[in-house]
Amino acid sequence: MHSKKIFSAAIIAGIVLSANVKAEVLPNTGGKKTGDVRQQNREEKQEMVTQNVCENISEKIDQLENKIANQEDGVRTRQEQRLVNWTEKAGKVDTKLESLREAWDTNRTEQFTKLRDRAKTDDQIRAVTAFETTTKEAIAARRLAVDDAMNKFREGVKNTIQTRQGDMDKIMSGLEATRLEIFKKAKDDCANGANAQTVRTNLRKALQEGKNKLEANKKSETKSGETIVSLVRIRQAAVEDALTKFKATMERARIELKKAFPEETTVKTENDASAKPSL
Repeated sequence: MHSKKIFSAAIIAGIVLSANVKAEVLPNTGGKKTGDVRQQNREEKQEMVTQNVCENISEKIDQLENKIANQEDGVRTRQEQRLVNWTEKAGKVDTKLESLREAWDTNRTEQFTKLRDRAKTDDQIRAVTAFETTTKEAIAARRLAVDDAMNKFREGVKNTIQTRQGDMDKIMSGLEATRLEIFKKAKDDCANGANAQTVRTNLRKALQEGKNKLEANKKSETKSGETIVSLVRIRQAAVEDALTKFKATMERARIELKKAFPEETTVKTENDASAKPSL
């Protein structure tokens, strides 16, 4: 009888111990079913992913705001540097041109001196004086026309470059502003409880649309190269017209000069060199 009681007590103790062990091994679900626990875990994981996505978006917004704030200064600096480069280039061309013209002026003065030395009669002296006057006036008119064509060309190129760059800067600034709005919209979606997948999908779609718009705007802009080619043609036409008039004037002047000098008279008047637009 006593042994039976001991056996029964041992069985009861084993049951209690087994229950305690199970209680330690199994997680505390608070009375929830296994399916509910898994759903809760998925929701928590999704919440963490969404939180990370939204935090990244906030960081991106800060970066874009800083970029836009510095963009205006960058645009102004680039434009000023382009203007400096263009001015320096034009200055070098002018210096070379001035040197060439001085050389021709010196040579022409020497030729006129030799021609005056050959003039013996009154008719010859008057012919040389007339030829000298006509030559100087023709050269001055030609140089004025060439300089005017060059200055208009330079001004046109400078304006074209600045306009083109200004348009592109506006397009890029607009793109950055649009991207900023897109990220702010994504941040608002996060605050309103949208899940990470939805936020990412909408964000990528909006960014792609912005990129497509940028490419379309670039293509719609007039190419600066086409405008500059047109300016080159206008300059060349003006220079050629000036040279044609100059040559015609000098040809008539030489004919009149030869009338006073029956023998062959050769005078350098820049006819060959004047074919160069720089002169």
